[in-house]
Formats: sequence, C-alpha cells, structure tokens
Amino acid sequence: MKRIGKYTIIEKIGAGGMAEIYKAALKGAGGFEKVVVLKKVLPGYANNESFIRMLMQEAKLTSLLHHPNIVQIYELGEEDHQYYIAMEYVHGKDLLKILSQCAKAKRRLPNEAVLFIVAEVAAALDYAHQATDLRGQHLGIIHRDVSPSNIIMSYDGNVKIMDFGVAKAKTQSGDKTRVGVLKGKIGYMSPEQVMGKEIDRRSDIFSLGVILYEAIVLKRLFLGKADLETLLNIRDVRIDKKIERYKELIPDPIEKLMRTALAKNPDERYQTAGALRDAIYDFLFDQKIKYTSTDLKALLGELFDQEDPLIPETFLQEEDEELTGSTSAPTQADTAEPREPSIARPIGTSGSGIRLSDLKAQSGTLPFDVNGAKFQVKGPNGEVFGPISFENLMKMMKAGAISDEELISVDEGSWKEPRDLGVFQGVDQVSGPVEAKPPLYQGEFTRLTIPRLLFNILKNRLSGRLLVKQRVASKNIYLKNNRITHVTSNLKPELLGVSLLKRGIISQKQIDEAVEYSRTRGVKLGGALIALKYIRPYELSRLMELFTIEKIEEIFTWQKGEYRFYDQEYPPEDVILISVEVPAVLTGSVRKSFHPEDFKTYFKERIHRSVVRMANARIKLEEMGFNPRETKLLGVATSARTLGEALQTRLKGDEEMQVFFRTLFLCLEAGIVNFQAR
Repeated sequence: MKRIGKYTIIEKIGAGGMAEIYKAALKGAGGFEKVVVLKKVLPGYANNESFIRMLMQEAKLTSLLHHPNIVQIYELGEEDHQYYIAMEYVHGKDLLKILSQCAKAKRRLPNEAVLFIVAEVAAALDYAHQATDLRGQHLGIIHRDVSPSNIIMSYDGNVKIMDFGVAKAKTQSGDKTRVGVLKGKIGYMSPEQVMGKEIDRRSDIFSLGVILYEAIVLKRLFLGKADLETLLNIRDVRIDKKIERYKELIPDPIEKLMRTALAKNPDERYQTAGALRDAIYDFLFDQKIKYTSTDLKALLGELFDQEDPLIPETFLQEEDEELTGSTSAPTQADTAEPREPSIARPIGTSGSGIRLSDLKAQSGTLPFDVNGAKFQVKGPNGEVFGPISFENLMKMMKAGAISDEELISVDEGSWKEPRDLGVFQGVDQVSGPVEAKPPLYQGEFTRLTIPRLLFNILKNRLSGRLLVKQRVASKNIYLKNNRITHVTSNLKPELLGVSLLKRGIISQKQIDEAVEYSRTRGVKLGGALIALKYIRPYELSRLMELFTIEKIEEIFTWQKGEYRFYDQEYPPEDVILISVEVPAVLTGSVRKSFHPEDFKTYFKERIHRSVVRMANARIKLEEMGFNPRETKLLGVATSARTLGEALQTRLKGDEEMQVFFRTLFLCLEAGIVNFQAR
C-alpha cells in the first residue's frame, strides 16, 4: 500500500489546485491504528515558497490551538521534498455540502440548528482570537476564511472549523497582506477586508454573520453577477432588501443578531466572537429552546446516507432564482460572465430611430458581419480609437460621441464617413437616457456655479440624474444619498479601455484580446478583463471610482454649459454602482482646476464683509475632505474682522492665498459659512 511518511494511504478523498487530500492511517504496536487526513502539496507547487510558507503557517498556528470545535493538526512533515500536514479526520460533511443537500431535498435547516452551528463556530473563533503561544504571548489570530466549506460537522453532531491556511497572526513576519490582495473566499469577506484595510477579529464575526443569513435562507447574501459586483455588495453591506425579502424566515430577534454581526462599521458589531455566541445562547434560552449535538446528529442522519457520494457544492442559487432542489444551480464560478456598465437608460424607455436588434435582424443584408466585425474611429487629428464592437459603435453613435468630422473603418478597411456606410443613416443621437419626463430643474452653469448646482441638490436631499452638456460633450451624473453612484460620458477618452490604457494598467494587446473575448462571449469589456485575469475585481472597482472622479473633474474645464436634473431617476439595474461622496469630489476638483484669478470677480464686492459659520448648515465641514491646512485657513477667514483684513494681515504668499480662496469659495457654496456686514 502507498505510504506518505509514516502514514498508510487508505484512499484519496479530494484534490485542489495546489494540494491533494488523503484519508490515511497511522499504525503502531499491538494493532494500534488512528485514522487521519493528509494534505499533501502537489509536485508542481513543491518549490512554491509562498504556498509552502502558507502551509507551514497553517500547521504552526493550528498546532497551538486545542479546542473541541477546531480541527486538530498533528504533524507537519516532508518526504522527497514534498510537504504534508497530518490532521484530525472528521467523519461527516462540511456545511457547504449540508446546505447543498438541503436544496436538493427542498428543505431548510431549522433555525435552532443554524444558531447552534454558528454558536459552536463562534466559540472556536473566540478561543482562537484569544490564543497564546507557549510563552503566553497573544497570537492575535484572525482566520480570514470563515466560510461554509471550512465548517465541518461529524455524523455525531460535533461542529468544527478548519483550514487556517490564510489565517493571520500578529507574530508573523514578512507576511503582511498587501493592499488590494484578497485572502479568503470573496463572498464571505468583510467590508474592510475587500477594501484592503487592516482587519482584526471582528472581520471573522462579519463572515459568520453572512453564514447565519445564508444557512437560514439558502440564498447567497452578497453574490453578484461578477466578482466585482460581489465586492461592491460587501463594501456597501447591501443587506436590507435581502433581509426584508425573506422576513418570514428571519424572526426579529434573529434579525437583530444578524444585523449586529453584519454591521458595516466594525465598532458596531459584536466585539468578540464570544459575545455573538452568548447572544445566540441568550435567545435560545429566552425561547426555551434546547438544541445539542444529539439533535444535530439526528438531523444529519435524516439528510445523509453516510455512504452516499459527495454532493456537488452548489447549494446557493442566484438571488432571484426559486429553490428547485436541483444540484446544478449556478455557483459564483458558474454564473454569467461579468458585465461592464452599459450606457445608462431608464427602465422601460427606448431610443427612437434604428435599433440594434433591427440591424441584427437584417445582418444578412449588411455590408459587414454584425457579430464579427471590428470597427475603428479616426479623429480629425489622425488619432485612432478602437477596435470596438458594432454594438459599442452604435452606442457611441447614439450618444453623440462620433462627430461628422470622424471616419470609421470596418475590419481595418478603408476609412469612410459614417453616412457612407449607409447602415448608420437614421441613427438618432441622444445624449444618454431618453427623457421620459420633464426635468425638475434646468438652466445654464459656469465653472464657478458647478459646485453650487451640486451642493443645492445635496442640501435639498434629492436623488436622481443630473445631465450636463457642453457642445457635443454630455454626461449623466446619478446621485443618491449625497453620493455619486454612476456617471456616463460620451467622451471617448473617458471610456474604460482608453482610461486603463492611458495609465499603462493594461497593454494594447490585452485590450485587443479583451475586445475579442467580449465580442465572442457576449460580455462587457470590464468583465472580459477580469475573466482574462488582466485586472483584479477590486482593483477594477477602485479604478472605476477614480475614473468617475476624473469625469467630474473634467466638467470643471468647461467654461459654461447646460444642465437638467431629473428627480428619482436611477441607473439601470445592470450597471455596477460605485459610491463617491460629492463634497470631497468637489473639493478635489476645485483644488485641481481653480486659480486665484478665477475668484477675483467672486470676492471683489465682498472684501469688506466678515465671514461667519452657519449654525445649521446641512453640509458639514467634515464632509468636505479638507486637509489640515485648508481647515486652518477657514479659521483665519472666520476669525478676521473682514475678508480684506484676512488677505492683508493673515496670509503669507500667493500660494497660501490660493488655498485660502478656494477653501472659502467651497464653504460659501456649500452653505457652511456666509458673509455678513459689520
């Protein structure tokens, strides 16, 4: 029989991308035999220092942990330059397989069973979080991968957590997680974890809150159509609609437990896993419910024949899919490819003129293949944009992003004017969404009145779409709860691919491959870049926020323009939303775009007036994103007898005057301060 070290292999029970899992036996004198599990590194990773270090870390950390709810580590061994870990064998199923079986059997776990499982895991985490080494020094362990597949239950009803492979301890050196590098399963991370911030034990508590919801409802809590959307769902803790939708399954006391564990701010969560465990036990006691490992043993006996093959790990369906019992429901890896935000259009509206669906229906009569052709656009100065798909070209035409002075090439053919291609005649140009109702506000603006326009929307607590236009340029800014959630632009330099290329984040070759992938797979460019692993999901999320800010900043280069505000209009449901605070964006834009001469007219008639703070300002100073110097100079303005006195006696140099002017300007427009005569 095959052996690994001193262990005799019984059977192979699993394999991952980097390791194989075996059931094995340790034999000794007098017929002694102990069944264990071996995790053995695959040959291809035997020289992978990072993975070996992670394996050693798992063994070293877990060997210090002795708790009935933690899978025990017995040994870290090496044979023929291949490492392995020997660990406790638990005869049972992990929570992922249990929930999969529930979906297959069209039944839900009793709430008391779920609470018992979560409480047992919380007890294990509480112990691990407080664990010390042999010298009594606090280890500061954070599991970082609390998920259903890492929670295993024996057929005897015992609950254990395993796989501390990505756990973090403060005693580690040289293994600090790099910002933007995510460790753990995406759907169970905490907001601070997906944002690349420093985490502590409260991150594990959030993960346990996710499991509490999913085990009761049998639906994924944060799963999006792509990893990026999942990360954004977690970052913003989008749980209200999910909890309300399944309110009949979640009694009020359990909802309170759930919401506390899932608080976005770690300070508002249970501060220890032990506190979560105690809260669960208090609830069960108040309800006169007693649930033990004996009850869990009986439940597992009902769900499983102990000799049944493993059930596919597919218990969790997409949010809007009904529970059918099928074991082929899509998991995160199987869902539709990620989609990049499309040109925004209100639900239920459509453009006039030629429609893409009409053109595709006529594809046999067109001078090119609608599905396969690649298009390029040449500007008046010879700059070339593309290649892009026919669908994206149509969107650009309709958005007015292609002018009469530009030329189009099909499949690297000769350059032609759009009207010479025939098929584009009659394509209506609309600047973004079709206007389904009259605007709440409309008018003209200048560079100096852009901040006031946005601040007034915030002060009146409005949510909706702000359309701004200048000549052929057009942008739609979607606002909700004092935040920008989405921006569309018809300017080619502001398209995603161009922005990524300009920064050197991806190469032209990668863009070309992503465009081809997008065309053949029917996904958007952002989704194609993620699928091809040219960019990480959260990296794309952060870049989209950066590009959104830059789209706003570009408006400050306009000398004037027109605006319309449409109340209660929101982006289509298929776009990925971001969240950018408006006051801070305006502060950054004014910093970059304004100079002292811009303010001469603005302050000329107010030089002899004093500046006072407004007691009931709707926009708070701390929302503005000012640095300490800007805050200090605002204090100079409010403490001086007049504005003129501050300029003559309190400021040093032109550069400080520039900072003073723009800070005061922003606070005046926001209503944080005002002028009054003395």
